[in-house]
Amino acid sequence: MKPDTHLPSPPPPSLGKRILQAGAWSLSGYALSQTVRFGSNLVMTRLLMPEMFGIMAIANLLMVSLTLLSDLGLCQNIVQSRRGDDPVFLGTAWAVQILRGALLGGIALALAGLLYLAQQAGLTDPGRAYGNPLLPRVIAWVAASAPICGFLSIRIATAVRHLQQKQVVWVEVTGQITGICITLAWAFHSPSIWALVAGNLGAATASVVASHLLLAGPRHRLAWDPSALAELLNFGRWILLSSTIGILAASADRLFLGAVVDAHILGVYAIGQLIVNTLENGVAKLFVSVSLPAMSEAARRDPAELRRLYYRLLGSFDLFLFFIAGFLFAGGKALIMVLYDARYAQAGSILAVLALALPAVRFSMAFQLYLAVGQPRLVTLINGVRLGALAVLLPIGFWLGGFGGVVWVIALHNYLTAPLVLYFNRRLGVAFSLRELGALPCFPLGLALGWLLGAALAHLGLIPPTAGWASVGVFP
Repeated sequence: MKPDTHLPSPPPPSLGKRILQAGAWSLSGYALSQTVRFGSNLVMTRLLMPEMFGIMAIANLLMVSLTLLSDLGLCQNIVQSRRGDDPVFLGTAWAVQILRGALLGGIALALAGLLYLAQQAGLTDPGRAYGNPLLPRVIAWVAASAPICGFLSIRIATAVRHLQQKQVVWVEVTGQITGICITLAWAFHSPSIWALVAGNLGAATASVVASHLLLAGPRHRLAWDPSALAELLNFGRWILLSSTIGILAASADRLFLGAVVDAHILGVYAIGQLIVNTLENGVAKLFVSVSLPAMSEAARRDPAELRRLYYRLLGSFDLFLFFIAGFLFAGGKALIMVLYDARYAQAGSILAVLALALPAVRFSMAFQLYLAVGQPRLVTLINGVRLGALAVLLPIGFWLGGFGGVVWVIALHNYLTAPLVLYFNRRLGVAFSLRELGALPCFPLGLALGWLLGAALAHLGLIPPTAGWASVGVFP
C-alpha cells in the first residue's frame, strides 16, 4: 500500500495579515495613480484656461451625481452578504449594473438637451458657468461613460470582498493612465476642453477591458434570480437614499457656487479643492476596500472582535488626518504658489481652509461599521443631517462673507454630525474612547511643519513673505 504523500494545504493568511496586504496595495495604487494625475494636472493647467476646468467640473459633477443618485450599493452588498460568492447572486448583480449604466447615460443625455434648450431660450446667464455654450455638448459626450462602465466586471466586488486589492489596483491604474495619456496627447495637439472629454471616455473604456482581462474568477454569466434581486434591492434602497442625500451634500458647494460665481472662480476653486479631495478620496477608498470587508468578516465570525478592529483601524487613520490638516492649513498657500502660476493664486487660501475638513473624514469609518452590520439606514440619517446643515448654512455663509464665507462653511459643516455618529456607535457597542483624542497633538505638529515650509520658501524668494498661514481665509 502506497504511503499517503498528500501534503495538507497551508492555512489561509490571518485577517490581520490580509488587512495589511490589502491596505498596502490599495494605498500604493492610489498613491501611484494620484501622483500621475497630479503631475498631469500641473501640465494641463499650463495648457488650458481655468474656465475649461470649471466646465469639466460641472460635467463630471453631473455624472457623479447621477451615479450616486442611482447607487444600489452592489459592491457593498456583495462584500457583506453571505451570498457574496454565489454565481447566481453575482450574475443578477451584474445584470442590474448593466441596466443601470444604460439608464444613467440616457438621463445625462436628456439633461444635456434640456440645458441646451434653456440656453437658447435665454433662461441662463451667459456670464455664469451654467450659461457657457460648451457645457451641454461636454455633458452629452461625457454621458457615454455611464453605459460603458455598466459592463465593468463584477469580479471587482468579489476581489474587494476577499481583500484581494492587488488585482483591483491594476484595473484602476490601467484605466487612469490610459485616460491621462489620451488627455495629454490631445491637449498638446489641440489645447481645448475636448482633451479632458476624450481622456474621460478613454479611461472608462480601458477600465472595463482591464477588469475582464486582469481579474481572475469564473466566467461572467448574466442571471435574474428573484431572491437575489430582492436582497440586492432591500439592502440597496437604503444605500440609494443615503447616496442621494450624500451626493447632494457632497456637491452642494459646486452646485451653489456655479449659480453665484463665474466659471473662472469655479475653476480656481476646483484647483484648490483638488488636493483635499485627493486626500479625502484616498482615505475613503481605504475605508471601502479594507475596512468594510474586514469588519464585515469580523461581524460574520465574531461580533466581539468588531470593536477592537474598529479602533485599531481608526487610530492609524487619525494620526495622518490630523497631521495633514495642520500642515495644509499652515502651508497650503505656499504650496499652491510654488506649484501653480499666478492665475491660480487664490486657490491657496481655498486649500488652507478646506484642509480643516480632513479630520472629519474619520467619521466615514463609522459608515463602514454600519454597513458591515447591515444597518445602512444609519448612514442615511447622518447624511440627511449633513445636507440639512448645508442647505441652511451655505446661503448664510455667502450672505455674511461672500465666496470666502461659503468656503468656511464647506470646511466645517461635517463636524455637526459628530454627536450623531457617537450616539449610533454607542448603540452598536462601540462606545467613545479616550483613545480617539490621542491623535490631536498631530495637528499642531503639522502646523509647525507647514509654517516652516512657508518660511523656507519665502526665505528662498519663491513666494512672497505675506503668503503665510496668518492670511488664510482672506479671499481677494
